Amino acid sequence: MPTTAKQQDRFNRILAAAAQELLDMRDDSTAVDRIALRSGTSKATIYRYFGDKVGLERAMVGWLCERARDPLEGVVAKPSDARSTMIAIGDAFASGVLNRHVMDLHRYVVARASTHPELGEIFWDAGPKRTYEAAANLISNLQLPDHLKAVPARQVAEFFLNMLTGTTQLSYFCLGDDVLHSDEMAERVRNAVTMLGIRDHQDQA
Repeated sequence: MPTTAKQQDRFNRILAAAAQELLDMRDDSTAVDRIALRSGTSKATIYRYFGDKVGLERAMVGWLCERARDPLEGVVAKPSDARSTMIAIGDAFASGVLNRHVMDLHRYVVARASTHPELGEIFWDAGPKRTYEAAANLISNLQLPDHLKAVPARQVAEFFLNMLTGTTQLSYFCLGDDVLHSDEMAERVRNAVTMLGIRDHQDQA
């Protein structure tokens, strides 16, 4: 691990270069050479810091997860206005998670997790697990309709966020950037809240 500011800068440059080279899924025998060239270092330096290519991958996934802001950190629960809170959760999730950078990382981890499950564990703990827990904490403070009160807040969070990710992630993985349209996602968030049966608080019986 780096012990000086100069080493830390080199360390970060290597990880940034690894993200640029590996997340495009061009995972071939020259990947480390390209990372060394892009970061202005050498293969020897990369191996000295990370041991091998898998060690570099672990560090890259962890580094990217650490740099990713919790997408729900700015959302405040309004107990008597469940609908606006759920919309805020959905909008923040869509902005923070359903974007090219995060979904490229997700795709990469899924592709590599069968042979290197530790990559999946790093990503899960720092990403989806943390976000589901944050959403559940917000939802647990809401005055929900009776049919949702019988469902644990963690499951409501999972069902809701999964309604937003399903076809969005799959179509991105298959079709690329063309599927990401903010206006369509905003409408999708509101439709998902409606499908949960959460109405505007003025309309609550």
